[in-house]
Amino acid sequence: MNKMRFFFTFLFAFIFLNVNSQVKYIHGGGTLEDWANLSKYKSENLKIINDPIDNLVIFMGNSITENWTYFRPNFFKENSFLNRGISGQTTPQMLINSISLSEALNKLKISEAKNSKSRIITTAIELKSFDIIKTIIAMSSKIKNSELDRIGFKDYKGFFNIIVDNSPRKSICHMILKDNRKAISIDGKEFEIESVSAKHIIKHKSALESSTLKTLKS
Repeated sequence: MNKMRFFFTFLFAFIFLNVNSQVKYIHGGGTLEDWANLSKYKSENLKIINDPIDNLVIFMGNSITENWTYFRPNFFKENSFLNRGISGQTTPQMLINSISLSEALNKLKISEAKNSKSRIITTAIELKSFDIIKTIIAMSSKIKNSELDRIGFKDYKGFFNIIVDNSPRKSICHMILKDNRKAISIDGKEFEIESVSAKHIIKHKSALESSTLKTLKS
């Protein structure tokens, strides 16, 4: 009996410690709240707004890219190059991480939108939803990289439309982003979402992929 008790105690402890270690460790320095480690370069990215770099080239990758700065710092300092490598990052994390880079530029877009005669202001949360959706679409093996350039958006009063070929009739989906309600509409079906995040929008990956394929062919 004592041997059995010892065995189950050991088994429980092993499972608990193993699960706990998996929760704490995520490749690329991510956390459960920030899986792709978006915050790693957030402050540096925001500085680009105050000091823009012309013809900027951004390098993304894992430890090989990140360590490039330490071994060849002048390569980046003497050129319009920006190193955004993160040690241990996987491809899906890098795709999501591209959202972090665009956040710095989103503020510039919002500022331009405020001066628009249409009086429709594209907000940061709308641009964030576009970045997330386009990244999810880019993860599909059925959609060519060359086709991603055809995907854009059109802002309206009341909803935010993700479109193809700059045509409002070619809608992949549209977002309803109000203070008290957030939803994504795909092919006439509306789905409530808790927040504008990759975690909640990626649940509709299959529907987004299907709608994108259909719209690209139309």
